[in-house]
Amino acid sequence: MPIANRREEIETCLNIMNNNSPHRIIFIEGDPGSGRTTLLRELMDRCQDKDRIECIIIDLDEADQKTDYIYSEILDHLNERGYIQSKKRPERLHEIRRFCFSELQNIERIILFLIDNYPCIKSEHLNAEFKGSFLASAVSCENIRTVITGEKQPETSIKSGDWPKFCQPIPLEGIDKHKDWLEYIRQEDYYISKNIGNEQAVLETLIIINDGKPLPIMNSIALLDKRYRTNE
Repeated sequence: MPIANRREEIETCLNIMNNNSPHRIIFIEGDPGSGRTTLLRELMDRCQDKDRIECIIIDLDEADQKTDYIYSEILDHLNERGYIQSKKRPERLHEIRRFCFSELQNIERIILFLIDNYPCIKSEHLNAEFKGSFLASAVSCENIRTVITGEKQPETSIKSGDWPKFCQPIPLEGIDKHKDWLEYIRQEDYYISKNIGNEQAVLETLIIINDGKPLPIMNSIALLDKRYRTNE
């Protein structure tokens, strides 16, 4: 699902796939309702059209208590995509990590990790593994890029002087211009874009009520659309 006027953020994320960007990690930082997940999924849709990029999406909100959750998700994806055969996986965490990144480096494509909802609130051990060895291993691989969403950047074990070199933060602000939302409702062919003469006033009201937060504004637009179509 597209989101109103996040072109600059999308382009910044796409640029890390090119060698002209020094960054390996993008951290999309925003409060709940700012559209972090929607932006991540739009980025995934854009990248899946590119043959040279393999997207692996991991939702930390769905993580179980296991410290190797991230590696299991990655290896399951690689197995489903036919990159690896059904090999017996190591059991110890450091061996699983080494095996996982070894397989990733053998793939002749850009690997894009799309990691949603940092931090994982269910497991302190998983959080420690993620912000420590996982991120350190990811930035050391030439063919891996990572986009993370969350409310706050991780206090990673990557040296503090190196973190800004590897990571580019993207703070998500509210979208408070009605023209951006007008473009959005026309693009998505919502009822109010064609059948209500005061769509600007409607959009400005929704922006004020929802404090410019994209997700509640999008939900409100969808609800209005449903109501108007029902009462037509």
